Amino acid sequence: MKRLRDLLAHAFHVDPPGPAEPTDIERPIIERLCREVVRRRMTTPALLALECSRPMNYLGGQAMHFFQPMASVLVNPAQWDAFAAFLEQRGSIEYLARRLEELESEHVSAAGGADDPGGMPAGNGSAVDKAVQEPAVHGVDGVVDSAPASPPVDPNRILGDRNQL
Repeated sequence: MKRLRDLLAHAFHVDPPGPAEPTDIERPIIERLCREVVRRRMTTPALLALECSRPMNYLGGQAMHFFQPMASVLVNPAQWDAFAAFLEQRGSIEYLARRLEELESEHVSAAGGADDPGGMPAGNGSAVDKAVQEPAVHGVDGVVDSAPASPPVDPNRILGDRNQL
């Protein structure tokens, strides 16, 4: 009976709440991944995906183990396994989200605040920026038309002269 009790003592063990801390092997992998996401300006979609997948982070780690033989053609298998093991921890998503936010704020402050919080570049005076800043024009029956009227399009100019075919 004591043996059974010892086996079941940690059967339902759950990691403590809060962010997980990566090991020395996992830290450079996570850092490189987060820096690449920020460099590509994909922080907001990445955070959205992370938050949506938070309840299934363990399954994500298991899926990475499943796809490891195919992924080993493209990436280092040891790093793939280390990242999969990190994702299996309860607070891994929180750590990744926090690290992405830190790197994004460093990126924005290093750029001198040239980017807005949404990650879109500041206006440069182009026609698109002017169209966005123009007030709405009232169209037929008082319906607001936000786009300025465009000149009529000549189909022969686009398609070419049909008589030459």
